[in-house]
Amino acid sequence: MSNKLVVPCSQEGSDGVTSSCISEKISNFPLVTIVTVVRNGAKYLKCAIESIISQSYKNIEYIIIDGGSTDGTLEIIKQYEFAVKLWISESDNGIYDAMNKGINLAGGSIIGILNSDDWYEPDTVELVVATFVAQACDVVTGDMMIWKNSSEFVRVKPNISWPLVKYGIFKINHPATFVTRDVYLDYSFDINYSTAADLKFLLQLILIKKKFSYLDKILVNFRTGGASSNSSLMASVIQMFWIRKDIGVGNTMNGLLFIYDLVHKILAVLKTFFRR
Repeated sequence: MSNKLVVPCSQEGSDGVTSSCISEKISNFPLVTIVTVVRNGAKYLKCAIESIISQSYKNIEYIIIDGGSTDGTLEIIKQYEFAVKLWISESDNGIYDAMNKGINLAGGSIIGILNSDDWYEPDTVELVVATFVAQACDVVTGDMMIWKNSSEFVRVKPNISWPLVKYGIFKINHPATFVTRDVYLDYSFDINYSTAADLKFLLQLILIKKKFSYLDKILVNFRTGGASSNSSLMASVIQMFWIRKDIGVGNTMNGLLFIYDLVHKILAVLKTFFRR
């Protein structure tokens, strides 16, 4: 089943709430597209959507790409149609294929991708737009707050050490990263990397020297246990090996980095397990 709806921003929602013209084009303010990819994400999707509605910056179009949910997700999307420019429900070839669909549908000059179980800070988009306008950059990235439960959290900052980037060693929080539409369309996500396509995409941009700007602010709140689960984190170790190989990292160095990544992930999994 495929559903595509374009809803005027002035339409009243099923709960009687009227959108604050989320998709209205405001003069002199760039349109920002936020894409959420979801499949059976009913538990937290409302929180993600409401974080878009509550943004201080209002020139936003919101697109939801659903992978054929059966858990009530579609009912939630319909409840919030007043705030959604476009939504689709159909099968896909994985999360990055769904992200590419959303990017191809985007009308905004700036694109952010919000996971269905995460949420933005209220001024995230406003801060990001101000940075794009002031610095004429290709990418804006910031900090991410990782929540393990309602009270346990850690703030994660990006880290790009230029001498190590050539080995594929870097840290950027993709959920806290916004990219121009032109750059996303030029490079997109390689769906052959089912758990690490965002890492390959960002590494590409670093290596070809696209202009990054850093915001020393928490832009997104990230719940553990979503698409980046323990199993997918382990798969990403293997995929990072092939990504480094693609960019020309030698076999010996790549092998050592693979072992380091593997040990690091195993220790992280064990730490999480023994905390339960």
